[in-house]
Amino acid sequence: SHINYLIGHTRVYAGKPDLALEAFQASLDARPGTTHVMAMAALMASNGFNSHALVLADRALLQLKKEQADDSRKVQKVRESDILEFLATVRADLAAERALDSPGPVE
Repeated sequence: SHINYLIGHTRVYAGKPDLALEAFQASLDARPGTTHVMAMAALMASNGFNSHALVLADRALLQLKKEQADDSRKVQKVRESDILEFLATVRADLAAERALDSPGPVE
């Protein structure tokens, strides 16, 4: 898990988000955890890979629900509201990027 995380981390900084996402997914397959996946999502988003961050944040939401179903008494470090706020923020950033990339009306 840790080796795949480090590979993903390196690929983020190498500007290879698809390969980073693959490595992060492999890491999470070996060691799932809401906190882990949100750290990966934050790394992707902070490096401008917002669509990849959304994939990971969606996975975090599913992971959180699974963890809560497995043990509803467990104190979660990451709350559902945290993930939903992250998703909303990244979606807004992605929409702003797309708006900048789209040519506006010519006056």
